Amino acid sequence: MKTVQKKYNLGALGCLLLLASCGDMKTIVEAPKVTLDPPLKELEVADDAAADAAAPAANPGGDPLAEKQWALKQVGAPEAWAVGGVGVRRMRVAILSSGVDYNHEDLQGNIAINDAENTGSDQLKPQPIDKKDSDGNGYVDDLVGWDTVDNDGFPYDIQGDGTAAAGVIGAIHNNGLGIKGILGEVSIVPVRYIDSTGATSVDKLIEALRYVNSLKKKVDVVLIQVANVDFTQSEGVDTGGFFPEGMGSGLSQKSTLDAELKKLEAEDIPVIVNSGNRRTDIERSKGVINSLVTKSNVFAVTSVDDQDVKPEAANFSPRTVITAAPGVGILTTAPGSKYAEAKGTFIAAAHVAAAITLAKAHSNRATTKDLRSLLLTKGDIVQGLSAQVLGSNRLNVGKLVSGIMQPAGQ
Repeated sequence: MKTVQKKYNLGALGCLLLLASCGDMKTIVEAPKVTLDPPLKELEVADDAAADAAAPAANPGGDPLAEKQWALKQVGAPEAWAVGGVGVRRMRVAILSSGVDYNHEDLQGNIAINDAENTGSDQLKPQPIDKKDSDGNGYVDDLVGWDTVDNDGFPYDIQGDGTAAAGVIGAIHNNGLGIKGILGEVSIVPVRYIDSTGATSVDKLIEALRYVNSLKKKVDVVLIQVANVDFTQSEGVDTGGFFPEGMGSGLSQKSTLDAELKKLEAEDIPVIVNSGNRRTDIERSKGVINSLVTKSNVFAVTSVDDQDVKPEAANFSPRTVITAAPGVGILTTAPGSKYAEAKGTFIAAAHVAAAITLAKAHSNRATTKDLRSLLLTKGDIVQGLSAQVLGSNRLNVGKLVSGIMQPAGQ
């Protein structure tokens, strides 16, 4: 198997010299952007999109691939922008997945920088990170998030799913590049807990949640790519991979995971999760998803195509899946400043995470209970989803934002 060297570069953010991984050694380098071989798993690059990405149009006032983003219109994103704007940088979204390409031309400006770990003072400067836990949260040099796989502060995405979700959420608007996210301005906190083969474990998810809970500056929304693993097993099984971890019993895993989830629940921070892609009702699952959906602040999401039909593989539940969102043929960002079509319930969940972030930007007092009610009452009713989604609804961002901005009693 070919090894992909992990390198870091913050490009336009500054000429910061970062740590690049090379086997078991850590060398301080100023590295180029990453290129990938083999192609991304679970991402299907469309021929026309690839051609456009290779030679982007000179269009400083727009986003040349936005016309291919059918999902934005389906979920009413333009209506949301018209009534409530495109987002604000102060809103923070943690993405727990395979990491994020924080160098990406269409994401870089929306990546959260941990100022307390920025040893370059007011702006990123050409000096090494200092190998210290400058903000006292227990994580050394977590400048742009955390990587539980490599145990460092640079969660670069090799597998691709996290970068795809980040593009749906926060690809920058009107920069003359690529696509539009549902949020044109946001701060994305990448947390990598899925490795380059798509494998992970419950223990890695616990570590990822522990990092989110350690942040001095709290996030507003958490998006989790759910690991489909049974607590009674000691192996880690996730998005198509098998990765033996052998770390602890199912009982201790479940109680530890529950403790980290309860911290987010106590803070009333919305947690968005994908229902999974195993052709089943998630209420029949004995895995992580069932521990997640018992929490009052968790929103489970399934996917639909451009005709509002749920794919056969997408998991469902008429009692616990709160809504559906586009998750088939979604043009989004891919590692290496590329663009690709992505699919799956995690991509659908990214739409909902972005929508909730945009809504919360207009009402800091909105509780997860309020947001749950609005998702159910302000979505688009799709009768074909009656046996698959609570309230038969599909996300409508425009109605959600309008609903949260509407004065009480109207």
